[in-house]
Amino acid sequence: MLRVLTFMVVATFLGMSQMSFAAPPSGDLTLMEGTWKVKYGEKGNKPLTTDQLRAMSIRITGPLFAILINGKVETAGLLRLDSSKEPKQLRMESPDGQKAALGIYKFETSELRFCWDNSPGKRPATFSGVNEKGSLIYLRLVKATP
Repeated sequence: MLRVLTFMVVATFLGMSQMSFAAPPSGDLTLMEGTWKVKYGEKGNKPLTTDQLRAMSIRITGPLFAILINGKVETAGLLRLDSSKEPKQLRMESPDGQKAALGIYKFETSELRFCWDNSPGKRPATFSGVNEKGSLIYLRLVKATP
């Protein structure tokens, strides 16, 4: 039942978001499009296990992101980037727009780092010292979107 509900929420979000974004993504967001594999990760200041790393990937398509576990969407939402700040900033929003996680990112051709805090209104300043509500992931590009 939970899988069906998750699928319905993601499908509805993806359908609505394609209609609501007239302008195509640009800058780093365009270059990030594709499927990314997690090389290293921490959640709540604890490293992810080897099994968790193998199971997890992230897909970025335009302004949308999806976190997949064993190929199935676990979480999806809207990804907003601000490359004018140092470090570069990100905002991940839930499909309903009610929740957002603030973070930072570093992007290099085929490698990407995301660090975010799930505490309301808090954004990490560095890629180290993730707190109990934070996450850090290092990603490697597996397949770019043509």
